[in-house]
Amino acid sequence: MHSIRTRLFLVFSVTGMVLVLLAATLYQLSFERSLVEYLQEREQQRMEEVAERLADYYQHYQGWPTAQQSNHSRGARGALRLPRHLILLDKKGERVSGEAIEGRSQRSLAVVLNDQPVGTLIYHPMQTDITDSTDRAFRQQQWHSLALTTLAALAAALLGSWLLARQLGTPLRRMAHLTQAMAQGDYGQRFQTHRRDELGLLSESINQLAHHLEEAARARDRWLADTAHELRTPLAILQGEIEALVDGIRKPDAEQLMSLQQEVVHLKHLVDDLHDLALADVGSLRYRMEAVDVAPLLEEQVRLYSHRFEAQGLNFSAAISPHLMVEGDSTRLRQLISNLLSNSLNYTDSPGTVRLDAKVQQRQVVVVLEDSAPGVATDKLPHLFEHLFRAENASRNRQFGGSGLGLALVQRIMQAHEASIHVEPSAMGGLVFTLQFRELAS
Repeated sequence: MHSIRTRLFLVFSVTGMVLVLLAATLYQLSFERSLVEYLQEREQQRMEEVAERLADYYQHYQGWPTAQQSNHSRGARGALRLPRHLILLDKKGERVSGEAIEGRSQRSLAVVLNDQPVGTLIYHPMQTDITDSTDRAFRQQQWHSLALTTLAALAAALLGSWLLARQLGTPLRRMAHLTQAMAQGDYGQRFQTHRRDELGLLSESINQLAHHLEEAARARDRWLADTAHELRTPLAILQGEIEALVDGIRKPDAEQLMSLQQEVVHLKHLVDDLHDLALADVGSLRYRMEAVDVAPLLEEQVRLYSHRFEAQGLNFSAAISPHLMVEGDSTRLRQLISNLLSNSLNYTDSPGTVRLDAKVQQRQVVVVLEDSAPGVATDKLPHLFEHLFRAENASRNRQFGGSGLGLALVQRIMQAHEASIHVEPSAMGGLVFTLQFRELAS
């Protein structure tokens, strides 16, 4: 199999040679035609000069000699000397001098004296084939120069084709090696180039693809490691509790059974979140889009969480405007609101404050959830929606926090609704989550 550089070289060189040979052929044909036309024009001028001298002869001798005089008195003074292939006729059309050549075309030229025709000069125009030795030598010289020029142009075409094929083929071959390495799972290589053409743009795109694949591979490995860690912890607790019961270290009373149930519930929630998030990542999480009033959903979740916030020692307030119409899935929106409220419940220190506001603003349904300390470092805010992410502060641990998947699932649900979510530090020391939906006209 020929390489791309060889193919490019063959294409460019063949194209260049065809163009050079075509240009040389056209030049040669044009030169031959122009040379013949030039010689014919020169012959025409020479015949006109002969006609002028014949008119001077006629004026000087007051007429033409007879045909017999022209044949018998060539050496005499006043004799008419013309080449035998030139024919001179008097004004009556009688031949004065010259003989016709059989099989040759003829042209006539009037001999004029004082604007009056006194005779006719007939000559045989030159043929297409150049017979004059000087003209033939000139043509041969031109052919030789054309041949040298053509060879030089062919050599330049071959050299240019090789350089162009090398310039295009080398980066393409390096890109092929890079993509082959990426196909084998090596995403660490990069293509170094300073080109500003389409190949440079392609190399930059390949580098970006390699970067994204490398980040995806790292995220996948981190996801698997974090998932295994999250599953190992409740399973280890369950194993320890059950072994203690089996060995008789602990009695199977209601308190121990309640502890086991809590770990099972936590493990079930973690598995459910993992399942939903996996479905959202592959686009298989089902949505039933319809006109939904978000206000009743918010009020429902507020009633469900109010006593939990109160039990946690948190001051919870809500201001919800009526008729917050959006297009969405009511089940997923309810899950989204629950995840956000659960996040504030789990990650807000007591005593603290949680405030929920929902209203229509500039044809957008805007939902704002704000809580008090602790906050999250600014450089870690973009990572809040990543799988199993927990910020490093006192309240961000398994004992008080959730599975670390709630906000990641919230982001997927918002994306499915073509809505936006933004998080920033709160003036109360915690976080502010701002959700914006496109308002559905009632």
